[in-house]
Amino acid sequence: MPNPYLPQEILDSIVDLLRDNSNALKECCLVSKTWIPRTRKHLFAEITFNTERDLISWKKKFPDPSTSPAHYADTLHVGCLYAATPAGGWIRGFSRVVNLKLDASNLNPYADDLETFLAPFHGISPTTKSLRVYFAVLPPSRVLNLILSLPFLEDLTLAGDLSNTDGPDWPSTTIQPSNLPTLTGSLEFHPGVGIRSIAHRLLSLPGGIHPRNPTLTVCNEEDRLLVVALLEECSYTLESLDICYELICTSIWSPHPHQQLTWIELSFDRPLKVTRLKDVTFRITGSNDAECVIMALRTITPVHQALRQISIHETYYSLYAGLGAEVKSLMGEQTASLWSELDQLLVQLWKSHSIRPRMRYDASPVSKEAMRDLVWYYLPEITRRGIVDLVKI
Repeated sequence: MPNPYLPQEILDSIVDLLRDNSNALKECCLVSKTWIPRTRKHLFAEITFNTERDLISWKKKFPDPSTSPAHYADTLHVGCLYAATPAGGWIRGFSRVVNLKLDASNLNPYADDLETFLAPFHGISPTTKSLRVYFAVLPPSRVLNLILSLPFLEDLTLAGDLSNTDGPDWPSTTIQPSNLPTLTGSLEFHPGVGIRSIAHRLLSLPGGIHPRNPTLTVCNEEDRLLVVALLEECSYTLESLDICYELICTSIWSPHPHQQLTWIELSFDRPLKVTRLKDVTFRITGSNDAECVIMALRTITPVHQALRQISIHETYYSLYAGLGAEVKSLMGEQTASLWSELDQLLVQLWKSHSIRPRMRYDASPVSKEAMRDLVWYYLPEITRRGIVDLVKI
């Protein structure tokens, strides 16, 4: 009896069900030539080159970039730029990359050719929508050139303690693309001197940038001013916000531009006009952060009527998980009093504006049960009412 005929659509669906089983996908490649394109789509969806050895192995298996399976890659992660960019013609084979991740943390800061490492990735793919660059020594001007070469870029993450190796007054980028990325998706900055300079250059682009979901880390006054400028730029598109070092949060919510606070004098020109903001995350990283959250929450609701979720990402008091009633004594009387005030304020926001609090915590080493017990001791009222959601990150 001849083998039954199955339409290609059915065969493709079968292969799609095996997308997470690499061994099964490799077996499918041996069944028929008609199965190969679909299996390669999943087998080569994410390509990672962590070391020079990984790259040499790839080039040996696929010496011709035009016939390699690189064009199936949706995500490309390169952690060996020192080996990847010399004779970088092979990079052009990755013509359909959506997510590009470059880790330059292991580059030699004294290398003479630092400015050349990112050049082969310029305009790598018209489909690239997400870029993450981790670096320590790359010149900010070259990082900016890479960003501007990707006209459909939506999500951007810059991380690493980058020094401003171009100098304080580095000239405008040499790239003048006809289409500039507007960065309308997620934006994640962990500022250093160079990252701040890149951010200011992006803000000065003709069309500006309008991220919906920024994640921002604030370490000093310069970072605070940058965050205020960024949020002013995207005030009409902002949907969610995640900020670490919460003193800055009061400058976002306050309707009084010149309100004097304990640590920072707020001096921005106008209150922000956020209309779409639905979710805010405060990161608790120190013993005084509860006071910052309280100050922010007291001015948040009159300005942001669409807000429905306040999240507190707890990374500090998780150390006390499992200690039970000893938590309050370890926190100290003043800090415990602040948490009690925050507890009552969250209940009021829930009653008056239907804003539900959410506690986010790291997956390890804290268990959900230990975290629930911990929240019960420093936020007893929202726990008793069952209005707090515990979310493991």
